[in-house]
Amino acid sequence: MGAMDVGIYNYTVDTIVSKIRKVAAAVTIIMLIISGTLMILYCNYEFNAMKEIVKICNGMGKGDFTVNIPQRFLKRGDEVGNMANAMQHMKENLSRLIAATDSHAAQLMLISEDLDGSTKNTQEKAADIVDLSEKAVADTEEQSELTRTNSDMTQKISGGMEDIAQTAFPIMQRYKRK
Repeated sequence: MGAMDVGIYNYTVDTIVSKIRKVAAAVTIIMLIISGTLMILYCNYEFNAMKEIVKICNGMGKGDFTVNIPQRFLKRGDEVGNMANAMQHMKENLSRLIAATDSHAAQLMLISEDLDGSTKNTQEKAADIVDLSEKAVADTEEQSELTRTNSDMTQKISGGMEDIAQTAFPIMQRYKRK
């Protein structure tokens, strides 16, 4: 039995394999470069989105709730979109809370003004009551003095009437005897 020669020699096979290896290495290097470049571009895109979100968060942290979160972030279905939607909800809730707090503060201010007016009114009424009480005390003292004077006069009149009665009694008795 014999061997048959196909026509491909080891040298040719080695040359082809070597070329395939070189092409595969070149393709691998090119793919690594392309993948690396795409990865850098993607990371840059993501980091820029994160930088914008951080900038928006800093604005909200300073109390500026008018800043709008771009729709391109809100429509994303990834983590950046989830974070942007969570920030949007937080912004809306904080804006409502601040508006409610402002409303309550205005109501408290009105109540405070009413209380201040009521306090002044109460103070004025209390001063009026004090004045009237002092006048009533003075009038009562005057009334007491007049009552004492009237009592003294009544006693003098009574004493005078008694004197008259004592003087008139003997005269009347003499007149009756006659």
